[in-house]
Amino acid sequence: MEVDVLDQHPDIHELFCYYNALYFEDILGACLVTSHGNEFQNLMKKINCSTVVDYQRPPAGYGITIYHNLFDEVDSYRVHHWMCNNCGDLVKRAMNREPSPNDCVQRLKEDQVCNNPSCHWHR
Repeated sequence: MEVDVLDQHPDIHELFCYYNALYFEDILGACLVTSHGNEFQNLMKKINCSTVVDYQRPPAGYGITIYHNLFDEVDSYRVHHWMCNNCGDLVKRAMNREPSPNDCVQRLKEDQVCNNPSCHWHR
C-alpha cells in the first residue's frame, strides 16, 4: 500500500492500519500506549533501524526517542510580540496581552530590584 506522502491532512485511521501492518504485524487492533520501558525501546530501535520500504518515512528517518522537547511547539503558539519597555527584550506570548508588572517572575513591586535573567519586567 502506498500512502500519499504529500497529503497535508492524512487519514489517521489509514496511517494507523499502515503502520500496524508494517511494523507490528497487525497485532495492535486498537490504540496501544506503552511506557518508555524496554518494550517501547525495543520497538523504537526496530522502527528507527528498519529497512522496510516505508513511503511515509522522512528522509532523515523517524528518529523516535524516549526524550521529548516541546520548546519549538510551545514557541510556535507565541505569535503576539512586544518590546519590553524596561529591558528592551522581545516578549513573545500565546495570548494577546502586553507585558506588565505582573509579569515579574519574582512577583516584586515596581520599585524593587529583580536580578532574575528571565524576568521581562524588572531588568
